[in-house]
Amino acid sequence: MLTSERARELAMLSIASKKESKYRLIAERDALAALAHNGDPYPASRLSRVRAQLDRIDAMVINETDPKRLNDLACASMRLADQERKLAGRPDPGSYRPSPPKSKTQDQVKPVE
Repeated sequence: MLTSERARELAMLSIASKKESKYRLIAERDALAALAHNGDPYPASRLSRVRAQLDRIDAMVINETDPKRLNDLACASMRLADQERKLAGRPDPGSYRPSPPKSKTQDQVKPVE
């Protein structure tokens, strides 16, 4: 028998499944790109596994009510997100400062002969 509670559960499972397949495709694309860049398959496969673990933890957080367990999941998610950021090649927050744009006047000045 389909109750509103069961329908809500099934809807959440459907959403999680769609997200997982989307992230799996992204992870496969990233893995192929990383392999093409440096030839070492380990970082790409590790990145794919870390992203899959992040998705699983996110799904677990939705259904969890125990505060201690929520804190544990949040800490695990934070550590995995840090690994994912490093494996994806993104800089630490606040560590990358883009250089200011160069003025065009330098390009227009010609050397004196």
